[in-house]
Amino acid sequence: MILHMLSCSLGIFVLYDLFEDVYQVMGWVTFGLVTVSYICIWGFQNSSYSSSAITGFVAVSGILFGEFYYSNPKMWNRIRGVVLLMCMKVISVAVDYRSGKMAGSLPSVLEYCSYCLHPGSVIFGPWLSLQEFRESIVVRRPNNVDFFWCIIKNSISGMICLVLCMCVIPYLFMDPLEPQLPLILPVVAGPWLLAYKSAVSFHFSHYYVCYIATLTSQLAGTGIAKVSSKKLKDEQENQSQNRKDQNKNGKPEEIYSWSSFVITRPLDIEIPRSMLDVVVAWNIPMSKWLKYYVFDTTRFLGNFSALLFSYAASAILHGLNLHLAAILLTLCLYTYIENALRLKLSRIFNCNAIQSRPPRKVTAPIPIWPRLFNFMWILINLMHLAYLGTANIFQDEEDEHGIHGYSITHTLKNGDSWDSQVIYLPQRVYCLTGSYRL
Repeated sequence: MILHMLSCSLGIFVLYDLFEDVYQVMGWVTFGLVTVSYICIWGFQNSSYSSSAITGFVAVSGILFGEFYYSNPKMWNRIRGVVLLMCMKVISVAVDYRSGKMAGSLPSVLEYCSYCLHPGSVIFGPWLSLQEFRESIVVRRPNNVDFFWCIIKNSISGMICLVLCMCVIPYLFMDPLEPQLPLILPVVAGPWLLAYKSAVSFHFSHYYVCYIATLTSQLAGTGIAKVSSKKLKDEQENQSQNRKDQNKNGKPEEIYSWSSFVITRPLDIEIPRSMLDVVVAWNIPMSKWLKYYVFDTTRFLGNFSALLFSYAASAILHGLNLHLAAILLTLCLYTYIENALRLKLSRIFNCNAIQSRPPRKVTAPIPIWPRLFNFMWILINLMHLAYLGTANIFQDEEDEHGIHGYSITHTLKNGDSWDSQVIYLPQRVYCLTGSYRL
């Protein structure tokens, strides 16, 4: 109880410190969302109506009200991220409790508020389930060299990403429209280099936020993860010489590691073997949330329909901006068609190595042609990311587009440029091929 009270108090203090000028609005939004969602979960737990659906409707209604009816868009743009994280938390609690996946009973009011207002994830995230939150409280945290190494590594990585985003990447090549800017490389950038530069700059700003989120979570004690069963077995064999640690039930003791907790994987994004890897590695906790609570729930409608629902849910949580929704829809089509085509080709040529996400254990040696095939897809996916980077969604919040977002007209105008049609040519080819099913 003391830990829950401390978590609530620190979470409220963090919100007040960062949103002091809009704290009254932030307080009412936070209090209303947490209170109404808990009443829905508790009040409809024994009802024929689905408490998870009602809670989800309340959360989505709050987001849509802020996007379309709130009188101060600039203020809403500041608190949107906090509302997004809380909506993900309350929906996950409602779904887990309704489906019976939650270990234990319904959380108390104090525990629920502690989970929603936890200071380590209330601002930057990441999302974590209530079960993971409970485990982070009772688990024995290894306060060893690994903890301090993760703190130093995430701090340095975040600073490097910030410097690259703000001071290096924007000045790599010369923009013909802004020749007065300083240069690092004496190269005049064409349309593709400018698009790729814009995309990479946005990527590294995202990495910076993710490393800061990892740092705050680990300092708060929740940024810890279970070691996978395979890694657990290897560690027990190497370190204990085939000697298993036994707990009270006679089962191998679960091992937690600070370094196993990651939010993003920049290498999987900058060298995109497949667009599916990019989508998952962009924000690993949110991809898990979308998979567990949207994709798996709607999978009975078919994989493609479930994928559309997942990207629609992501668009709604991010504010239902038409510009962002168009980008997510494009990413959805890219991911699905590439995965379907590569799966079909792997069955035809009996080669699992060319799948979007091949099996982890490949015993047979990989020939040279699958390596060339995968390298070709890396180049194609780099062009996809460069094309999506032309959207230039990394805007100053003082700018009108940074507050309201680009209109759908602006998005379609950028998509109709001649150079963007070049990238659509291979897309259309494998769209027609990938749409045919075995």
